[in-house]
Amino acid sequence: LYIVSDQPLDKISFTMVTVNTQINTEMTVKKYNGSWTAITPFTDGTEEGGDTTFGQSGDVTWTVQTDEVKTNIEGLPGYAYQITVDADLSGDITVSAVTAHSPWNTVRNIWDGAYIGCQGAKVSRDAGTTFDDYSVEVNSTSTADAANFGGVNLNSFIYVGFSQPVNHIMLSMNEDVNTNTSPITEIHYFSSDGTWTSVGTFSDTTNTGTTSYAQSGYLSWDAATDEKPVVIGQDLLPWYWYRLYNVSGTTTDPTGVYYIQGVPAATDPHYSYGVSGWKRRAWQIAPRGVANGMRYSADSLPNTFNGADSGYILFGERPLKRALPFFNEIVIWADREMWMLQGDTPASFGRMRLSSTVGIDAPMSAISVETGVKDSQGRYKVTLVWFFQGIWMFDGIKWWLISSPDIDPFFDRNHEDCINPDYADRTYGE
Repeated sequence: LYIVSDQPLDKISFTMVTVNTQINTEMTVKKYNGSWTAITPFTDGTEEGGDTTFGQSGDVTWTVQTDEVKTNIEGLPGYAYQITVDADLSGDITVSAVTAHSPWNTVRNIWDGAYIGCQGAKVSRDAGTTFDDYSVEVNSTSTADAANFGGVNLNSFIYVGFSQPVNHIMLSMNEDVNTNTSPITEIHYFSSDGTWTSVGTFSDTTNTGTTSYAQSGYLSWDAATDEKPVVIGQDLLPWYWYRLYNVSGTTTDPTGVYYIQGVPAATDPHYSYGVSGWKRRAWQIAPRGVANGMRYSADSLPNTFNGADSGYILFGERPLKRALPFFNEIVIWADREMWMLQGDTPASFGRMRLSSTVGIDAPMSAISVETGVKDSQGRYKVTLVWFFQGIWMFDGIKWWLISSPDIDPFFDRNHEDCINPDYADRTYGE
């Protein structure tokens, strides 16, 4: 049994329908850290009577591991766990639900599930002096049109290029698979210091033991942070290239690869001035380098900041300070501006400037009054913020100053009762 997750796990829960009744059966849980390695210790909460695994519903738990690397199981890239038993179980065992738990961690940028195309594939059989270009062949869905990765030995390099950094490469083989003992032993990327650098530990599911390119599969590794695009051969444009190298054996000639795709190595989000949640998305307020913008995640995927369903929205030219959902919209404040964002999807998101003079001085003072303020028509929802002259209220249509004249001295910088503006960042609305 394999469990694949986009983040490292520390618990897998099983809800049993038909349990195992065969005694003296034990479970083993393995992680993937370049090879399948047993996790020890772990607790098998499905064990009934102390000797019957999957004998009851329960949790399988362990301390989160620190040396795991991503691999690919039947087309699913991620952190993988292998569960085996040491003896046959009793008859058919049925499970109604399997759930996984990942401990609290930093915000990530996890792949959205869309592969990207290969921009180039080249084979150099003389250590990078001349190149055979197969860029067209590896973008074909026809097995008859394939790149030839055959005749590759320790004096050869295979280059695969993409428009952005990747950390998984999918290789689709035709019937001409490699049958010689010639494993991929190193994968290099071109680093920002201008050298080819090893990706370190990697997984190769095209390998059947000691033979790479023996079946369709994936090359997977932990992404580097210092990759740089480079021009290879006679190309006009630089791409992010990966160099595949085997130090022993020679691949069968021909060895046919007809389709190559990649999984983008998404960069985890940098820090931001603030965060918010709206329309089932995570929003970064003024992420690093984009002071007047907001970055949004994919729908219902707060850890996915890549792909067509995520992106950035810019608001004016002032640094953003706060964002607060309000009715079906979200209100965004800069230090001297106010905006509203409407819509449900990236295609329908629309900005509306509410003010070019009113902003926010104390970002955390903004509060949405859900129960509303009563007027002659009943109750309505409002937001309250501290800005310059005092406390302002917004009802979705207009702004007005509600602290004047009663508490004007608190916001008059010439009055002895004035609130020290240096305390603005420590002012919270409740």
